[in-house]
Amino acid sequence: MERGSSKHSPRQDEALADEVAGELGPGGSNREEWAAAEPPADDDPPERTGTGPDRT
Repeated sequence: MERGSSKHSPRQDEALADEVAGELGPGGSNREEWAAAEPPADDDPPERTGTGPDRT
């Protein structure tokens, strides 16, 4: 089997692939940790949902 790249040895290619497997492979999140929504602050008013008559 001919390799597509001769920049690294096969052993180094495998090591590099293992390093990025979690970032590129399926099963993981495709979002960065910093991109997750920030939880509401303790002093934020509760979120209102619905369209009932008690809604102002």
